Amino acid sequence: MRFTIATIAAMAAAAGATVIPRSDLGAWNVTVTRYGGADRAHGEIVTGVYANDQLADNIPVTCRFDNLINGEIVQKTTCNPDSFSYKLDGDDLTLTQTLTLGETNVTVSGSADALNFITDGINGKTFIAHDVLVTATTGVA
Repeated sequence: MRFTIATIAAMAAAAGATVIPRSDLGAWNVTVTRYGGADRAHGEIVTGVYANDQLADNIPVTCRFDNLINGEIVQKTTCNPDSFSYKLDGDDLTLTQTLTLGETNVTVSGSADALNFITDGINGKTFIAHDVLVTATTGVA
């Protein structure tokens, strides 16, 4: 096998990047943040990317849940893109996203359990799980 210097350099650069396991259905690499406050406000933020070999680019994803906004109980979740959603049950995370693979709309879903949340170390009210890899295990066209 012959490798050019450019190929070897590209491989070396890729080796330092976060690896996202890929399957036919893709995978997400996300960070999950939980926060709370003395004013009863609490919420969650899920942010990251979805990757799939069938897509030209990774898809950035973000969801935010807010219990209170300006002191009013709202229980509001917003996601971007709208086709992305999450469920956080204790330390178990389920992600779902609808996207176009080939020429077919597919809803993919995957789960990760026992997330490792660590405190931000500042006020003890923010907990973060970094680099959570969730492989899509189901896909429905």
